[in-house]
Amino acid sequence: TVGHRMRQKFWKKSGKVRTPLKLFFSRQFAEDGVPLPAESLRLGEDKSVVFASRFHVAIENCRMPDYFTEKIMDCFVTETVPIYWGCTNIEEYFNPEGLIVCKSLGALIHACNNVTPDTYERMKPAIQENRERAQQYISVGDRLAEKLTELLGKRKQVSV
Repeated sequence: TVGHRMRQKFWKKSGKVRTPLKLFFSRQFAEDGVPLPAESLRLGEDKSVVFASRFHVAIENCRMPDYFTEKIMDCFVTETVPIYWGCTNIEEYFNPEGLIVCKSLGALIHACNNVTPDTYERMKPAIQENRERAQQYISVGDRLAEKLTELLGKRKQVSV
């Protein structure tokens, strides 16, 4: 996908990031033959280690309106600020003051080079708001099943 290629490009240009950086790679990167920097770490099933930082580069599989995934949601629920490439109207869903939206590889690298602990502290109210907003998108399948059960129950009540 376009986003997967963007992740690969970011990985290859990661040397341009001057901020202390931990790089995690998945099985897919190894299979694609992407060169792995010596300091990179293999990510297992447990992704919690990725979100033990203030900021996280989150790149969706595509850049289009109304499409976002666990790539950004995981950031919000762990109060990690996403440095984000993806949903073109994400600000309609989340407080833009609690994320850093990037539209290009250069913007991702620039954002990584300009975040500090103070940046995170200034964003804290919006970070917490986004954590709360994210709750409505978690377990969408469960909420959909509840609503369908409710609607089917009403239908049965009025059936002849």
